Amino acid sequence: HDRLFRQAQLGQQVQYLPHAAIDHRVHRRDDLFALLPRPVFEQGPGRVVEPATRPPWPGRPMWLKRYDFHATQPGDVLFADSEAQWAQALARFSGRGFAKLIAQEHAEGDLVKFYGVAEGWFRWFYHQDDAHGPSETDVKTLRTSACAAAAALGLDVFGGDAIIGADGLPTVIDLNAWPSFARFRTDAAVAIADLL
Repeated sequence: HDRLFRQAQLGQQVQYLPHAAIDHRVHRRDDLFALLPRPVFEQGPGRVVEPATRPPWPGRPMWLKRYDFHATQPGDVLFADSEAQWAQALARFSGRGFAKLIAQEHAEGDLVKFYGVAEGWFRWFYHQDDAHGPSETDVKTLRTSACAAAAALGLDVFGGDAIIGADGLPTVIDLNAWPSFARFRTDAAVAIADLL
């Protein structure tokens, strides 16, 4: 990956692979938040906090996430909607050896998962299998927001999370390269093969 990235920087020709030269970098949450322009995440991409400094609770519901990679085990993302929960979450991460965390403001609404391949293939579903769904217009907005976030990171193959607010509009809250494509693996495989 590093060799491909250096070749890309030097303008050398490499065999095409979807975001091969940078995908290992945007697998890291810290790089994701550093690279992604703030306007893409409507509520802001979050801020870095250091548990050892005992930062004060912001006074509103927050999510604390490990600073390096996306969640790989229980406890990698913790919710805090009180000063006590905030302090407890900081202590848990500190006890695991995390010197830095991402603190992201809670967005009210329903959680949806989405997956995309370039700008041609896009699927989504409600995380809790809710019977309702966004209107056709709002699905277009979700797709536009998700693709804009992926494009900002140079991702051709991507997945992520969004919150559908009371107004029906989506807010992208997370994005990652090479997701699981849950529920859509067969279709996604065809789309990725077509891309290659």
